[in-house]
Amino acid sequence: HRFGQSCFKYGNYALIGRGGEKDQAEALKSFHKSCENGFAPGCMNAAQMYALGMAESKADFVKALSYLQKGCDGKDIPCCAEASAYFITGKTGIKKDMTKAFEFAEKACAGDHVAGCVNLSQMYKRGEGVAANPELAEKYKQKAIKIRKSLTQYERTITFGD
Repeated sequence: HRFGQSCFKYGNYALIGRGGEKDQAEALKSFHKSCENGFAPGCMNAAQMYALGMAESKADFVKALSYLQKGCDGKDIPCCAEASAYFITGKTGIKKDMTKAFEFAEKACAGDHVAGCVNLSQMYKRGEGVAANPELAEKYKQKAIKIRKSLTQYERTITFGD
């Protein structure tokens, strides 16, 4: 039970019912173990289950955020981007906090996450969570465009045989 990646894989199997019945409680338990054992994608899956109300009878954004923060600390860039979004919009039990949103967006953008860079650009443009800075707003806008372009360019190179 100390191999986070194995717990993650088992959690995914339990979630979809591969090799047995679908079992959301077992999936969540496995994602918890995955996250606790340092496999950050398990943190994202646990967070998503809480956010969607799959772990309990209703959505629990506070628990979801705790897993996103742990995943971000473990260098899971999508967790950083999602945590930033929680603080930008606010969620049930989570107050809007542009300073925290900025911190998570900065980590996401540093990891080449498009949404993280877009959010950074907008925060610098509007002076939300950070002092307004048109030059940095443009810098992060251009970085987001560059990342997006590289992703779409890669997608066009994928071909399938007939």
